[in-house]
Amino acid sequence: MSGPQSSGPDGRPVSTEVERGVRLLRLGFFGTLGLYGLFFLGLQSIFWLWGGALGLPGVYLPEGRWPWLTAPAWFIALILPAAASFHYHRRQDRRNFELLTRDWDSWRWFDHGVEMIGTEKEFSTGQEQSFARASILDPEDPFARNNLGSVLMQQGRLDEAIGFYQEAIRKYPDYHKAYSNLGAAWARKGDTRRAVPLYTKALSLNPRDSATHLNLGISLARLGQTARAAAHLRQFLALEPSHPRAAEVRNFITQMGLAGR
Repeated sequence: MSGPQSSGPDGRPVSTEVERGVRLLRLGFFGTLGLYGLFFLGLQSIFWLWGGALGLPGVYLPEGRWPWLTAPAWFIALILPAAASFHYHRRQDRRNFELLTRDWDSWRWFDHGVEMIGTEKEFSTGQEQSFARASILDPEDPFARNNLGSVLMQQGRLDEAIGFYQEAIRKYPDYHKAYSNLGAAWARKGDTRRAVPLYTKALSLNPRDSATHLNLGISLARLGQTARAAAHLRQFLALEPSHPRAAEVRNFITQMGLAGR
């Protein structure tokens, strides 16, 4: 299996894109100043507890003389917040770099799987691995899970496909294609009644999804709901008049006695 692309959408290396993203996520001047101020105030609170509330020496000058704090206390008050702010920035940079790298790698594997669509590698083990890696790298990506489910369904692994479609829906509750594909998986398992509400939900989210109109029309016809079936099959023909299956659907409507309904 060939590896995924190693560059971003604009042709620059992924590492450069990630580093640019890390810079954009950093706090600006005022954010950094505010962070420093929070650490400074927090340290002053500790000084107050030490020298004010407990009356211990080493923090405040006697008799409240200006500049109030002793020289060591001022050194700590200025340097320690700066060090804490620097450490916070470094930790956030490492975290953001890791997250952005995972996102980029997930996108690259997803793109690699998409490139196989329409080729002899479609629904292959290689495409399965590409979408599976994208799903692992980005736990919140519903699209990789939906596509992985479609590969598994074409391989006949219906229970696994159903699981990934359900995950996609949990990640993105308004993802119409995942509802439609989940309905198709249940239909292939022979559970037409479970498929119908899923197709209906998909169409409520995207009424112009021609494939779902077709699948819902066929499912309703199997359940004997001919009037509803005819409406959805006619909607499919209206959306896809030149579809390769258009003639087959017209014949089906006629054979089932749905033409006038």
